[in-house]
Amino acid sequence: MSDRPDWTTPIRALHVRHGTQTACGGIAIVLADVEPHPAYAFTTRFDGRPPGPADLRQECVDGFADGMRTELARLCGGQPPPVRVVLRRILVHDVDSSAAINRAAGRLAAAEAVRRATAGRH
Repeated sequence: MSDRPDWTTPIRALHVRHGTQTACGGIAIVLADVEPHPAYAFTTRFDGRPPGPADLRQECVDGFADGMRTELARLCGGQPPPVRVVLRRILVHDVDSSAAINRAAGRLAAAEAVRRATAGRH
């Protein structure tokens, strides 16, 4: 086992659930993949119909993307690694979804990606 993440193999099905529905802080549920790529990139490729109202969906996606990129950079020496993050599912709820809770979910997903890439458990 190495101390350094191996980004040459895709990491599938990063599932993060953060927060509690109907609580003041809200809830985020996301599913993403992390794939090798020449430089850091983020994209959405929803399984099925895109969730929720477009404006709230974009706010949640942007929050997740920011949390993921920021935490990957923090954990990987200041720059995000050469990967493409593919967001496949995201919960969008009129009351319980927000950019902030999804940003926190992005940070958790990044930490899990680094853990799996370091442990060789893709």
